[in-house]
Amino acid sequence: MWNVWGDSFGRYQHVINCIITSQY
Repeated sequence: MWNVWGDSFGRYQHVINCIITSQY
């Protein structure tokens, strides 16, 4: 269960990081 949450959070963070880097 924890693995699923961690994977989901990590994937979401990656998308946000990509958007921030693209905007910067």
